[in-house]
Amino acid sequence: MSGVHQALLLSPSGDLTIGTVPTPSPSHGEVLIAPLLVGVCGTDLDLARRTRPDFAAILGHEGVARVVGTGADVHTLRTCDLVVFNPVNPRNPDQILGHSVDGLLQQYRLVTKAELEWGLAVPLAPAVTDQLGVLVEPLATVIYGHQLVKAVSRHQSVAIVGAGSIGLLNAVHATLIGTARVILIDPDAGKLDWAVRLGIVRAEDALDSAHDLTDGVLRRTAGRGVDAVYLCTPRSAASEGLRQALGYLAPGGCIDLVAGFGDTETMVELPDVPLNAVRRANTCGFPLQGTHRKVVDRSGKDLYLTGHRGTSAGHMAEATGHLERNAAAYGKLITHRVGFREAAVAIRSMATGDGQWRPGHVRAKVVVDLTGAEAPFSPVLSSRPESRGSDTPCAGRRSR
Repeated sequence: MSGVHQALLLSPSGDLTIGTVPTPSPSHGEVLIAPLLVGVCGTDLDLARRTRPDFAAILGHEGVARVVGTGADVHTLRTCDLVVFNPVNPRNPDQILGHSVDGLLQQYRLVTKAELEWGLAVPLAPAVTDQLGVLVEPLATVIYGHQLVKAVSRHQSVAIVGAGSIGLLNAVHATLIGTARVILIDPDAGKLDWAVRLGIVRAEDALDSAHDLTDGVLRRTAGRGVDAVYLCTPRSAASEGLRQALGYLAPGGCIDLVAGFGDTETMVELPDVPLNAVRRANTCGFPLQGTHRKVVDRSGKDLYLTGHRGTSAGHMAEATGHLERNAAAYGKLITHRVGFREAAVAIRSMATGDGQWRPGHVRAKVVVDLTGAEAPFSPVLSSRPESRGSDTPCAGRRSR
């Protein structure tokens, strides 16, 4: 190793600080990348809250990076290429970028030979801007969830629980693929109003989760209930969101457990159903047809549960196509672009709701910009080194 670079470090207690870590040089079969833009995900906030058991010291799994050096015998990527990331190892779904292994909120990261082989780094399509590139992976997970749900559900009416970035992305996608009724549910009236103003949902379909939710959904669906529910809440709110969803899901409908649950977590309304096992049954597109658990809740209603971890190369390619065709619709979800030095305060404030970081308007997808970070670094690369300065051969390569 040679030199050091800056990273946003997460302590065991959940504190976030900028520190320095060694900068490795790529050896045989490896690639060194320089993250440019990194999206803040709801799971990053759960990690900062320490409500998940993951132990990575550096967060970040949604992002766009530039290849700045390659070792010998790397043929799939070249220096200056832009890449996005498929963060879950399909061979070992407990190996997740930014969760169990260090992530992208640092100036450089080595992509190992094994990570390249399982598909961690994916070339960014030329038609997708760098900023929209941070949405490739989260949109791919949305597409995966919709694929699973539509295998058993009519999907003419859906409820999306949670107006965070993944919930809003679900809502935009559901509308674009022609879902007749998209109901967005959240306790934050400001977020709901914002979603209505941007045309993400209709005013009558923005519902406060704290006020007569079941009656409200049933009134909007002629008493039948919705065909599907996408549970997009923080982990701390997942059980209550699922409990409410059982009341307004139509018989035979499907609930996608986008939100995480503890390994042994169950609910009395769904006796003997290990919720996290339902999510883990589908990993990175396997099995190809997906799995669904048919259950009967305590009221006697038949329904399906599904969920997944990670996504697949096919889903990421499909997401890229959607972003190319609907750039404006998806792009409006990126509401804040913050500098690297501001990221610690922003993420901590988002995780705790302490109000220290006041964005000025509704926050959907927050993107951390690492391109202006100042740090002492001097990596020694083993193949065609490139810096990120404006006078380098990479400078004109799609920095938008």
